[in-house]
Amino acid sequence: MNYIKLVGAMIIVCSTAWVGINASGDLHRTMAQMQSLLSALNRMDCEIRYARTPFPKLCRVLGEEKSEVGRFFRILSCSDMTQKRADGWTRTAVKNAGLALPSGAQLALEEFIDSFGKYDADGQAKLLHLAQSRISLESAQLEQDFRARARMYRLLGACAGIALIILVI
Repeated sequence: MNYIKLVGAMIIVCSTAWVGINASGDLHRTMAQMQSLLSALNRMDCEIRYARTPFPKLCRVLGEEKSEVGRFFRILSCSDMTQKRADGWTRTAVKNAGLALPSGAQLALEEFIDSFGKYDADGQAKLLHLAQSRISLESAQLEQDFRARARMYRLLGACAGIALIILVI
C-alpha cells in the first residue's frame, strides 16, 4: 500500500513540475519569437529604406522563414492589403500564426501593420522605427524578467505538487 502512495506522490510531483517546466518553455518561446520579429522588422527596414520593396513582396520574402513569424508574414502576403480590414484582423492573423507575443508588442505590431499603405515610404519608415522601438522595449523587459519568472514557474510547479501530496496523504 505504501508503494502505491509513493508512486502516486511521484506522479503528482512530476506532473505538476512538468506543468511548471512547460510554462517556462512558453516564456522561452516568446523570447525567441520576439527576437525573430525584431530581426524581421530590421530586415523590413532595410528593404523599405534601400530597395524600396513593395509591402506584399516584402511579406512574401519574410514569409519564407520557417517560424511563427514567417507564418505571420505568409498570412499577410496572402491577404489583400488594399481592402480596408475589419477591426481585429491583425490580431486574428497573430493568433493564426501561433505567435505568443506580450500584449504591448502585439499592439505595436497591429498598429504598424494596420497603418501600412497609408503613408509614403518615409512615413512608413518612421512607423516601422516606432514599432521597432516599442517591441524592443517589450523584449528588453521580457528579457530582464525572464530568468526569475522561468525559475518561479518551475519551482511553483514542484511546490504545487508537494502541497497537493500533503493534502492528499
